[in-house]
Amino acid sequence: MGEVMTMKEIEKRFDKEWVLIGNPVCARDLSVKKGVLLWHGKDRDELHDEARKLRDQYNFAFLYIGERDDDLVYLL
Repeated sequence: MGEVMTMKEIEKRFDKEWVLIGNPVCARDLSVKKGVLLWHGKDRDELHDEARKLRDQYNFAFLYIGERDDDLVYLL
């Protein structure tokens, strides 16, 4: 962990996982282009736990890589 990756690299390696990206570089539309991969895994609660540990060191992007279930409602 801790390596700078592009979104293409992240999407290729971590399908159907949550990722925590530190110091994300974003496009004008706020889509993430690249950043420091800090954590990845299937459990969203673990993602939040890891973010709490690192909150003084990084700005974050929390992303789910993969298809989303259309029956779910997402709150941002």
